[in-house]
Amino acid sequence: MVTSNDLQFEFQNIANSIGEPIRIKYYSLTFSGADYDSLGYKTASGNAVWVSGIQQPVGGKNSSEDFKFMEQGRVLVNDSKLYVNGSVNITPVSGLIKVGIGSPIRNEYYITDAGVQAWRINGSIAYQRAYLRILNNGSFVNEI
Repeated sequence: MVTSNDLQFEFQNIANSIGEPIRIKYYSLTFSGADYDSLGYKTASGNAVWVSGIQQPVGGKNSSEDFKFMEQGRVLVNDSKLYVNGSVNITPVSGLIKVGIGSPIRNEYYITDAGVQAWRINGSIAYQRAYLRILNNGSFVNEI
């Protein structure tokens, strides 16, 4: 019987051989005032995590899941998909995860509102997919 750990191990072997280094930075959100339209600041929290992952372009009409998100406007043509091991925390609490691809980092991305899809076996996550959008200037608005 295949377990989630078996699939995580196999995925990691694949990511190590054909993937590339991925840096994941977590951010916390703080507000400068008491009202609802106060300016929110994003501050790096904790240490960055380096893992191996696989980045691919979105599939358009060839992939029904990608096409569904594109029709809804949650994914754009220039976005990409990132596959990582299930043991990696890429579920943004408030959309506050920055993903750097490559070593050295070529581009910085954030996870779109299409979110993170996880493939589970017996309640454990084997691997995950997130849709990424490039941060044109390499940082969030109001990042400290």
